[in-house]
Amino acid sequence: PKTDPQHKWFDSVLEGDVDALATQQFLSAVEQRKYKIAKSDNEKNKLNITMTGVTAVFYAAYYGHKELFVELLKHEANCKTRQDLYLPTSEYVKPFQQYIKDLSVQAMFDKHNVEYYSFIPSDSTILQFCVYIHRIDFLVLALEEQLSQGVLDHRNSDFQNLLFLLIKYPKSYLQVKPHLQKLESQMLFENQLGQNVVGLACQYSINYLKFLLNQTDMKQHDFLLAKSKQVKEVDDVKRKQTLQDFLNLYKRGDFEPGQNDLEKVLMALKPKKQIDSNSVSHSESEKLIGNSRIGKSAPQVYEESTSMFLRIKNVSDETEKQPKTSSDEVMAKDSNFMQTEIQMNQKVVKNVNSTAVHLGKNVIDLYQNE
Repeated sequence: PKTDPQHKWFDSVLEGDVDALATQQFLSAVEQRKYKIAKSDNEKNKLNITMTGVTAVFYAAYYGHKELFVELLKHEANCKTRQDLYLPTSEYVKPFQQYIKDLSVQAMFDKHNVEYYSFIPSDSTILQFCVYIHRIDFLVLALEEQLSQGVLDHRNSDFQNLLFLLIKYPKSYLQVKPHLQKLESQMLFENQLGQNVVGLACQYSINYLKFLLNQTDMKQHDFLLAKSKQVKEVDDVKRKQTLQDFLNLYKRGDFEPGQNDLEKVLMALKPKKQIDSNSVSHSESEKLIGNSRIGKSAPQVYEESTSMFLRIKNVSDETEKQPKTSSDEVMAKDSNFMQTEIQMNQKVVKNVNSTAVHLGKNVIDLYQNE
């Protein structure tokens, strides 16, 4: 049977055929074929997906055809998905991988061993679509173009704007950071589900949280501060501490938007580690503590090991000051002392890797060699 010209055109875009651009009549045309997943005839392990209700630019984004994407975007930037879609993706992102309600979709996923996917609600823009399918590089290409504020700020049928989706995908931050001010009006939005940018950032991303709390526009800042005070629970320790530090700064009056940089203020509040140089000799074992991999990747072990070293040195110094006693008494005291220090060392290195164990042994060796 003869292939429908429009179907053939969509298939050409799916395959990345730039010659498809010569056919102008199907620009902004909507895919009418039924949703389907099939194995590619041309590439092993590739799935060809018929995406009902989208225009060609969505195909170009999903299949990674940048040249086609940029050209099609000039004509289809305002286009949106016409129905809900479930599309296979390369990684698991919890807020996007929603329960599949359509049993026919589940059957196709099972047949083709699809493990990771995203649910794309109807009425999603191409910008939102790029986040759902984790194509942040394509989103950046789009943000570099002249887009209407209506496209940038659009909310889909799931009440999600672009900034909400970006926060739910923390990996996006570094790539989109230069363009985030284009989305500043979205910072003031709270949807029907009670979602706002501060609440989402507390739930998903410390980088987005710091970015939001550091806003200098007073209207945005007042809204974000108010929403910060309404956050009831934060599971992640770092995000919880950042939010608490921010609120404490305001209580004390130590931070004003536009006058201070939040990141620098928070860094200045961190206590600096100090070691009494008069009580510690710069031995090879001490250098080992400071330069070891554990010292860099597990600050707590570093701090506890250093503290233990100081205790050993102090006890050693005190021992030298004591009156001379019999050799039996010395041996008994040394034995008790070593037993105590070994027990302390075992507490320090418990549940850490072998490097930490090695570090603890070096500390005890230092005492024995004094």
